[in-house]
Amino acid sequence: MGVQDKTIAQVGPIIHFDVDGDLRLDVGEDDKVQRFIVCSKTLSRASKVFKAMLYGNFVESKPDNPGQEWAVELPEDDPKSLATILCIIHSKFSKVPNVVTRDELYGITVLTDKYDMTEILRPWATEWLKPYNPDTRPLGQNGDEALLWIAWELGYTKLFERALSHLQENCIVNLHGKLLANHNSTPLEDNDHIKALGILDGNTGLAARRIDRIQSLSFCVQSRINDLARIDQNVRECSVGLFSTPSHTDRCKTWYLGSLMRSLVNNGYYPVLAASNKNCSVQETRTKLAVVCDGILASDFYTTCSPAISLKVSFDGICRNVELTDSQRKHLQQQAAKAGLPIQDSKPSQPLSEIPSLFSRPAGAPSSSSNPAGVPSLFSRPAGAPTFAQPHTSTLFPPQR
Repeated sequence: MGVQDKTIAQVGPIIHFDVDGDLRLDVGEDDKVQRFIVCSKTLSRASKVFKAMLYGNFVESKPDNPGQEWAVELPEDDPKSLATILCIIHSKFSKVPNVVTRDELYGITVLTDKYDMTEILRPWATEWLKPYNPDTRPLGQNGDEALLWIAWELGYTKLFERALSHLQENCIVNLHGKLLANHNSTPLEDNDHIKALGILDGNTGLAARRIDRIQSLSFCVQSRINDLARIDQNVRECSVGLFSTPSHTDRCKTWYLGSLMRSLVNNGYYPVLAASNKNCSVQETRTKLAVVCDGILASDFYTTCSPAISLKVSFDGICRNVELTDSQRKHLQQQAAKAGLPIQDSKPSQPLSEIPSLFSRPAGAPSSSSNPAGVPSLFSRPAGAPTFAQPHTSTLFPPQR
């Protein structure tokens, strides 16, 4: 190619990873195509997928005509992400960044999965993941759902669990019934890699568990309403000094039933779940119901009898965590071994039959398809609800100013 320097050299639109390279990769699409000159043997040694593509009976295979240039088009691949991978496998280690952004790491792991070459990241994976330790970096930034895929591909179990738990608590449903990570994001199902994780749909998916959690929170209120409305002369739930009598109990219940109902009305939760609240997240529901509790007025005579504290305790009891299946843990362990991460699984193995779902479920909470016998539903189910430091950057792609 007329390039004598044995480092990566850019000749016009072409970047050379091997000055004696025999293969040209046209990466990206339209006006964003970047051309790379690489060694086909190096590529095939690093990836069984590339080996089959280049040396099998495919259109990308080496041309029979010795005078024809060997070129392969990869329109779906991100040039910058692939450049990092090509630096690694062509031993251009000084060009490999020490720190990558979340989105850059996402793009790299998309390609290592596509071409089955996760192991090439082994010397860098642990360092690249340090900024995303869930113990030190709070989740919730816009686009953090990408961390789910990164953790899945590199076998970072703790990050996967925390990111999944956060998504379960904070995902919402848009007007078209599609799950969003937050109010500013696009539908999760539009991301093929998030969709491929199998965490969105089905009885154990985010959509179903979101409904279950919201219904469980709502059930706490409904159950308390039923208790306050029930007349039982033999039960003295109130005990305030000399007023521990059935009549006191009845007056106390009547006061707090009315106060609770009024707070529900004022916050848009009565007589049914208001349309403005149908698509909110589990965490938003927790917060709004806590506001309902704060709106319960205490009586001058029955100051210790308010249901507000017990309701908040019951809200906190609705599980926020997730429980991974054995197959998910096995995959994460396998990927961790490839990427050189420690195995982060202290939970003993259980038969799949003993794990009811992807997510742990609060004991005694109603399912999404039923209500407890004898408890009329105050909260209706939403109609149509669905059952990414200072970087050391590569000089190949300098930061845009």
